[in-house]
Amino acid sequence: MTEINITLRQAIPSDAANLIQAIRFLNTETPYLVVSPHALNMSVDAMEHEIDYIFNQPNQFILLAFNHKDIIGIATIVSDEENCFKHVGELGITIKKEFWGLGLGTAMIQEMIELCLESQIIKRIEINVQTRNTRAIGVYEQIGFVLEGIKRQAFLSEDNKLIDVAVMSYLLP
Repeated sequence: MTEINITLRQAIPSDAANLIQAIRFLNTETPYLVVSPHALNMSVDAMEHEIDYIFNQPNQFILLAFNHKDIIGIATIVSDEENCFKHVGELGITIKKEFWGLGLGTAMIQEMIELCLESQIIKRIEINVQTRNTRAIGVYEQIGFVLEGIKRQAFLSEDNKLIDVAVMSYLLP
């Protein structure tokens, strides 16, 4: 690996083409990521609109990790627009495999927590993680996420095995 120069920032509409490319690549790299066909087949124009919409929501975020100019990590917080659930953000995160083990996941989640604190809307961050992804579960626990339960056989794997999914949460003040 050459020199590493990692920066984090929120996505902006001009990131759309690179973000689509990164999503497509990251979807092939790990069995733990679940990407909807809609996201995989999104046009650049549609992605630009999606990023712009999320950027202008006070309780939704797309955080990108760059090594130089390459997207190497994506984290999202999505929230329901319904008033009774707008304080709950669902976290999703994926990092290019060659950058695993460098603390990037921890840094990205901590930045997401800061964005949620600044928004003063999100009070609960949730994540659903396959129980076979023990590395990620360890990171989430280290940050302060708490296991709330297990959804048994909730995920159908690429080889047609039913995988349990851990439901974890982090409560903000």
